[in-house]
Amino acid sequence: ALEHLEEAGKIGDSMRRDLIKKDSEDVLKKFELSIEDLKDQLEDKNFYLSRIKAPIVIKNIKLIQDTLEVPK
Repeated sequence: ALEHLEEAGKIGDSMRRDLIKKDSEDVLKKFELSIEDLKDQLEDKNFYLSRIKAPIVIKNIKLIQDTLEVPK
């Protein structure tokens, strides 16, 4: 799980510039904090809180997607 979490963090790094260009640093910060929170819970082997934190990461990924979508 930690390997996948690190990969998600790298993806966030690649989108950092685009989010900053769109003045969406708050979205980026939410994503980074949710990744860090989940990582902490996984490292502490607190699987109950991990199950709560994981959907937050997913929600923030969807928020990044929505922010970066080009309006049609």
